[in-house]
Amino acid sequence: MADFVLDDQGIVGPCKLCGQRNRVAYERMSGEATCGKCRKPLPPPDSPMAVEAEFGYLRLLANAGGPVLAAYLKPGDDASDRLLSELRALAAIDAGKILIATVDAVRFPDLVRMYEADPQPMLVLHTGGHEAKLRQGWLPSAEVRKWMVGCLAPSAES
Repeated sequence: MADFVLDDQGIVGPCKLCGQRNRVAYERMSGEATCGKCRKPLPPPDSPMAVEAEFGYLRLLANAGGPVLAAYLKPGDDASDRLLSELRALAAIDAGKILIATVDAVRFPDLVRMYEADPQPMLVLHTGGHEAKLRQGWLPSAEVRKWMVGCLAPSAES
């Protein structure tokens, strides 16, 4: 099981202090969450969150409050496996700045069809609940981060 998962009700992940698994409801993502066992503040996810429910993923996009990077991956695919490894490094560096979700493209074909693209793998950056940019193929974490920063930077025309 992944450290963090997205289900229909919220983000489920471990407390870094006591190990208790906690769920933070999507509607409460903008507030400070505390562990149900030790009552200490829960830090933001520092690893990619595996999508376990399509509805939960859509709720994450609607409630995130900040950017969400969605990686559409095919299990067992070399490029997808390499990208997931790079996303783990990126999530650890940018915890609290961006949420990274991984979508099994085989398990959730309807989510893939939303973008009318074939994941080989595919990255979709969302801001404000809407798709900002789409990028296909494997990239090292430094290049993913550079691409995201470029997408999120205010344009010179605004």
